[in-house]
Amino acid sequence: MASFVTVNFDFVPDVFHNSGIFKSRNKMINKDQIVLLKNVCNFDFNMSNYTELCSALETLRYWRFDKTPISFYNNVLARRSAIRKILLENDNDLLLRFHHFKPFAETCVLAISNTAESYELAQQLGLSSLMNFLE
Repeated sequence: MASFVTVNFDFVPDVFHNSGIFKSRNKMINKDQIVLLKNVCNFDFNMSNYTELCSALETLRYWRFDKTPISFYNNVLARRSAIRKILLENDNDLLLRFHHFKPFAETCVLAISNTAESYELAQQLGLSSLMNFLE
């Protein structure tokens, strides 16, 4: 069963102020708050298990960022080995859910490749935001 939460825009973390949803709040009926599925409100980008990883990616997708936030990259790097394990154990499901989604590809590059390979792989995949982060 889907779980919903009411999010007050005044309490949305600063990093989300660059998202498409936040920028379009003035066009909404209620400019102060929005009711959302709970799984698109992973504002801290927690990714210590499969559910949290999916929630972080769904949050990025729903909020429509032009570029992946640096805090997301930092969280992937901080949990690199745990995320690598999650990716490898759930590769089929994750590929079906997030194929063609740049933040998923960026997550894979950061979690699976070694530091020396990351920039080159990001370049080959056309992940310019990740390349800028890695420079």
